[in-house]
Amino acid sequence: MNIAIKNVFKTLITFLIFINNNFKNDLSLKTLSQKFGYSPEHISRIFHRYFDLSLPDYVNSLRLEYIEKNQKTTKHKITELLFDAGFNSIQTYYRAKKKLNS
Repeated sequence: MNIAIKNVFKTLITFLIFINNNFKNDLSLKTLSQKFGYSPEHISRIFHRYFDLSLPDYVNSLRLEYIEKNQKTTKHKITELLFDAGFNSIQTYYRAKKKLNS
């Protein structure tokens, strides 16, 4: 495997570990850009190329998965779970759910 490809995969793994550990927080392209020193456009391109998803869609998919898992294992109300997962509003939650489940 050539060095450039190894570097891309290393970068992807670094992004994914950080995102998976921090999906409850604000994870915008700007946030990742500041954290890792890449331009927002570069990060966006990487996500689209390798995941066929935007960064917000990827983060929202983790949040929805968290809510679904915790609905089955806790007695928390859905509103508590969606805010705990990092959604800023009920509307944002429903929009993400509709978009990613269609």
